[in-house]
Amino acid sequence: MSYISYLDYYIPETYVQAEEILKEVNAESINVNYLLNQGKIKNISIENNLNEHEMLFKLLDKYSSNNSTNDFDAIIFQGADKNICNEMSIPYVIIEKYNMNKATVFALNQECSATIQGIEIANGLINSKKANKILVASVCMAKNSQERYEPPCIIGDGASLVVIENQGDIKILDSFSKSDGKCSYNTYMNIPFERSQKEISINIKNTILTLLENNNLTSDDIKMIVPQNVNKVLYKLHAKLLKVSIEKFFLRNIPFGGHIGDVDVIRNLKDITDEKLLLKNDKVVLLAMGLTAINENYASILIEKL
Repeated sequence: MSYISYLDYYIPETYVQAEEILKEVNAESINVNYLLNQGKIKNISIENNLNEHEMLFKLLDKYSSNNSTNDFDAIIFQGADKNICNEMSIPYVIIEKYNMNKATVFALNQECSATIQGIEIANGLINSKKANKILVASVCMAKNSQERYEPPCIIGDGASLVVIENQGDIKILDSFSKSDGKCSYNTYMNIPFERSQKEISINIKNTILTLLENNNLTSDDIKMIVPQNVNKVLYKLHAKLLKVSIEKFFLRNIPFGGHIGDVDVIRNLKDITDEKLLLKNDKVVLLAMGLTAINENYASILIEKL
């Protein structure tokens, strides 16, 4: 059995109003009411001083001040462009800077679902006794307003760490993930194709229900669903299809920071645990969706507070 033993995230204290970013994008097709009023997107975190390396260094300096780093067996890192496109690949810098002498680098190009899928991989490695301690790290940073505007959300800046090992106070019970490649396949076959939001919500519903059914659970058995900070309208649709209250989803951070890629779920879980919103034996579903070359990856993790 594997556990989450450590969680942390960094987001800058500097915010820009979402409305200002939309003005800079200046796209006539933007539905401002949908994004800001209905979607509850308000302030977007903007990092003006640190680069991507430094945001993670800030977190790792804090971790290494009280914990060893030379016993990591692997580092799972999000973002192929941050891994292979230049000689300052972030995870390789990390293993040298923090003396992770025996750590293997796993580079996941799964975009916003990478951290949750990284936890899934770490869980499998530890349960099969191929590893004892794994770091899952992620960073999200946009260069300009055009990069930030990713309908139906606006991208913020930040970074996260999660440590998976064979001890801790959050037990990983199970995971389920699936990929949908219809977009790429239809492009390959020269078939017109456009994904509907309802179809995405159905896939999310099926991902959650499959995870629960695999563990003989229903939505009534879980305390909450911890998703990404995307857009409240979408979660209303997800909740409707799941036949649960919107309150089952932890959505408090949507107005504060924007969608910080796969940092979101760790940020939300960290806030939940820091505020002691979970009691002993409470079960939670961590949920993420990532887009890779317009294809979807859906990932979910079932955890229990000890």
